[in-house]
Amino acid sequence: MPRARFSILTMLVLVALVAVGLAIYRQWVAWPAAEAEYKALIQSDPSPKQVVRLKSLVQQYPILAKTHGSMHYAVGTGDASFCRLLAERGAAINESLHAKWNKPFFHAIVGGHPDVVQTLIDFGVDPSTGDSLDDWEYPCSLPLHLVVWRKDVDVGRVLVESGADINAKSEADESPLELAIRIGDPDMAQLLLEHGAVVDFGKQTFDKFCDAIRKTSYSGPNSEQRVEEICELLQAYRPQLEAAQTEGAKP
Repeated sequence: MPRARFSILTMLVLVALVAVGLAIYRQWVAWPAAEAEYKALIQSDPSPKQVVRLKSLVQQYPILAKTHGSMHYAVGTGDASFCRLLAERGAAINESLHAKWNKPFFHAIVGGHPDVVQTLIDFGVDPSTGDSLDDWEYPCSLPLHLVVWRKDVDVGRVLVESGADINAKSEADESPLELAIRIGDPDMAQLLLEHGAVVDFGKQTFDKFCDAIRKTSYSGPNSEQRVEEICELLQAYRPQLEAAQTEGAKP
């Protein structure tokens, strides 16, 4: 029985038809299914299995990264590689889901995910401004103040090493170091002092300022010990602090 023969032209036509068929399938069958699956997954509770599937979908259909809420979900997983994948494909890193919802950077800080915080900064989030948080409950919160309040040294280190304004004042006219002193956190105070933070003594001398700290700062478990640790830290950095005070007093 003679074998069927196909000309090169016939083969090319067949290949073209297959390609068109695959394109039609991808556009009208596979894509809608993938989009629906992706949107459903980012509305559910995160799990490692779901993250693997979502990464696969984004790699197949990069446009999915721009789906509203993608970065919020990724931040919630604590998976920095997932956040980076989305950011590289155009995900909105500063979006708010609705009027009373904080931005991804806020959730990365509150979630205690230093790698995710670093990833968002790498892709353009400003580590100094409250606009990066969109904290609707506390509109004047600043990232470093939020981290100090949470006593998260690991995330704090990411912020200060990424250029966050270490002496920025909150609406209450309080610097991150002053907040760390008030809440009795020597670990955070040390991190800030190591990176050049200063404190305003007002019209007091350094020694009177430390005495005032002992009387008015943090009250809680081991409070006397922790406040004394802070005073010892301030004493170790006294030259730095007094020099800044003198410089700030110049007209």
